[in-house]
Amino acid sequence: MFKGDIPGIELFGSEKTEQSAIVPQNGTTYSLENNELFKNIPLTQVKNVFNFMDKQEFMDVSGLTRLGYNDDYLIGQRGSDFLLYRFGDKNITMFKSEQDLQNQLQQIGQKMSLQEKSAY
Repeated sequence: MFKGDIPGIELFGSEKTEQSAIVPQNGTTYSLENNELFKNIPLTQVKNVFNFMDKQEFMDVSGLTRLGYNDDYLIGQRGSDFLLYRFGDKNITMFKSEQDLQNQLQQIGQKMSLQEKSAY
C-alpha cells in the first residue's frame, strides 16, 4: 500500500492495466480503488463527472497546483509529483519530474500542458 500523502491511492505494483498497452517510463502506478473523490462513481462515468466539476475546486480538493486535460487524459502537478490519468482507468501514474510526464505523453501520442489554477 502506498503510504504517501495521496489519500485513497494504493500502490498497484507492477500489474498491467487492461487499457494501458504502453508501460510508463520512470513512473509509478497506483490504484484508484479507494479514492475519496471517485469512490461512488463508476469508472465509465469519471470523465462525465469531471467535465461537470468546477476545475478550480477540483484542484483545491485534490491538492493540484497545475492541471491539464483533454477528452482522454488528465495531467496534474501536486507538490513535486506529476500525475497522468486516463479517464475510465483504475490506475494513475505518478512521475517525479515534469520531463518524465511529458516523455510519457509523447510516447502515448498526447500533447498537453499544465496550467495554473487561474486558467480555469
